[in-house]
Amino acid sequence: MRSRSLRFLMSTQGVILLTAILLVTGLTILNPVLLSPANLIDLCHNALVTGILAVGVMLVLASGGIDVSFTAIAAFSSTRPSSSLLQAAPPRRLASFSSLAL
Repeated sequence: MRSRSLRFLMSTQGVILLTAILLVTGLTILNPVLLSPANLIDLCHNALVTGILAVGVMLVLASGGIDVSFTAIAAFSSTRPSSSLLQAAPPRRLASFSSLAL
């Protein structure tokens, strides 16, 4: 068991995981508000559209239905309307749902 976890930590994924943990820990020490519930909720709201799009694109790419160029077109067509709506200052939910509808 120990050799398996050590092997994981020495792999690329393990190094990325350790780097992310160290980065979050360091930033939390510098700014304790980083892991506050209000900030985490705000981060989730900001990543909602991109996260849903990423899951959809992953499913399409994993099924082998569309090539990689679809990713750039889908990202632009999803983020541009939502950023335009957010600049016009409607409620965030309206912007998120309208981007999903597009």
